[in-house]
Amino acid sequence: MTYFGPLSLIFILVFFHGQAINAQPIVSLTEVKTSAYYQKTIYDRNQEWRFIWSDDVSKVYLKENSKNTYKTSITLEAMTDYIETSPQWGNFSKKTNGLSEVEKVSFDCSNKKYRSLGGSWFEGHLAKGLIKSTYIEKENWSDIPLFYQKLYEIACDQSINQH
Repeated sequence: MTYFGPLSLIFILVFFHGQAINAQPIVSLTEVKTSAYYQKTIYDRNQEWRFIWSDDVSKVYLKENSKNTYKTSITLEAMTDYIETSPQWGNFSKKTNGLSEVEKVSFDCSNKKYRSLGGSWFEGHLAKGLIKSTYIEKENWSDIPLFYQKLYEIACDQSINQH
């Protein structure tokens, strides 16, 4: 049986520590595919968010430079930050989901319709903290919810003016 003295053990630890510091990930964390489209949002928190609309229980923001146009539909990223100090918070049905959510949305500008392309709920405000849950893309178009009306107007008016 071979005995490694304390110096050998120290050498081995120093060697492997140096290797760990120089290690490169095989795949970038932003390229890791998960069932949640917005898992990457953790790494994109420093992007610019522009305030769009609020009510008593939430504030809606648009992620700058996230807008993409395809024919008459527009996709973009929206963040909703929830106000737990609001008197309406107690009646809010999704309060256990988290304090903020980031959703990729699509608007059909010609037919005035909305569709969720999936998103994530975060434990903290402004998409900070751990992702508590995710949701997937909806198949059907629906009426634009009140909280996204202003977002729709901004997105579709800008696209109409650009053409």
